[in-house]
Amino acid sequence: MEDHVELFDPEKAQKLAKVVLPVAETYHRVKWLGLENIPDEVFLGVGNHTGMHFMPESVLWVGKYQITNRRIPMLTLIHHMAHQIASLVKIPLNELGLVEAKRKNALDAL
Repeated sequence: MEDHVELFDPEKAQKLAKVVLPVAETYHRVKWLGLENIPDEVFLGVGNHTGMHFMPESVLWVGKYQITNRRIPMLTLIHHMAHQIASLVKIPLNELGLVEAKRKNALDAL
């Protein structure tokens, strides 16, 4: 599947986040700190990497960002394997802002 960052659909991402986030927050016993430090301009957020193909905290982070009605959309670079599996099961990756972690996609997102 080819990525198209211009197909990002904030409404679709927000609807999904409103369903997934409460479950993920409860399961992981989340405590949010520092959200006020997220800039209101394009930024590159880089998380610690545990060596996993998909970090569970990514779901929390993206979900929380999407439901806060931010002016700048969040696009998320995901591992090639996670991208391939999601494509196979027909998850609307582009519309949710999930793009394969490649240099071109990172530059397009910024």
